[in-house]
Amino acid sequence: MSGFETCLKIVLLFCCLCFVHAYPTGAPTLACQTRTPQHNGTATQNRAKPYTVTANSTYYTATENVLVTIKGTNGANFKGFLIQMRTDNQQIVGTFTVITTAESQLLQCNNVNGAAITHTNNNDKTELLAIWTPPAQPVGNVKIEATVVQDFQTFWTNIVSTSITPSTPSTTTTVGGATDTGPTGASSTLSTGYVGLIGTMFALYLMHI
Repeated sequence: MSGFETCLKIVLLFCCLCFVHAYPTGAPTLACQTRTPQHNGTATQNRAKPYTVTANSTYYTATENVLVTIKGTNGANFKGFLIQMRTDNQQIVGTFTVITTAESQLLQCNNVNGAAITHTNNNDKTELLAIWTPPAQPVGNVKIEATVVQDFQTFWTNIVSTSITPSTPSTTTTVGGATDTGPTGASSTLSTGYVGLIGTMFALYLMHI
């Protein structure tokens, strides 16, 4: 084998390794379950996490989206990320919508496009926002779970938010053709009593005519 052929094979092997173990344009679908960046020879950090993931609401409903934010603390930058919404039993739920297409993209997990969101490049970032759409039916408490990559050798997994709980549906009652919505229907009870009082006063009036 010539020196040129040997050199070419080494270059090709290096390129393959870079492709398999480094993902500057987004996490692979394999990361949906492992939640690690698959960087060869690296392991998650054990020191304090310099990143947070938060939601703009402490509850969710099927008709209200949740704004999700991933952010570095004390000015910490990050290059890559993977964000999912998971139940207490670690089921991936809901779908995401990209806000900044230059920095983030949807990732397919469990054959659901948008079940996770990841980066599009390895530029330095300090904050990223996305929209999460809950499933049609409540699935119990959920949490945002993220993996954040600071550089090729440094990343953190299991960055989680506080619990987001399903909202209790309100009660809708119809009285006299009018619809009243409330958690207990108290307003409807008051309306019914008021109508009865008016009827009684009118009957008394007729008796004295």
